[in-house]
Amino acid sequence: MTPLMYHAAQGNLEMVKWFGKYKKNRGVLDSNGSNALLHAGRRSGEAIIGFLLDLGEDPQVVNHLGDTLLIKACRMGEMGAIGGRPKQENHG
Repeated sequence: MTPLMYHAAQGNLEMVKWFGKYKKNRGVLDSNGSNALLHAGRRSGEAIIGFLLDLGEDPQVVNHLGDTLLIKACRMGEMGAIGGRPKQENHG
C-alpha cells in the first residue's frame, strides 16, 4: 500500500492532495491489484474520490477480487460517493 492509498483509505484529503500535487504514487497498483480509488472507502467520501478521479486515477481498474470502484461502492452501500458526478471532458 502506498502512502497515497493509505491516506485515501483514512479519509485524509489534505494528504491526498499533497501526494496528488507532487505526483507521488499516482496510477500505482498494490499487491492486490487495487489503486488509490479502491482504497478510498467510507471515511473518504466524495471529495477524495472526486479528487482522485480528477488526477486521472482509473475507475475501471479491476483488482484480484474482481472489484472495480463501482462494484465496491455497490457492495458497501456507498453509491452516493461516486454517483452524480458530471462526466469530465478532456480538452487536452
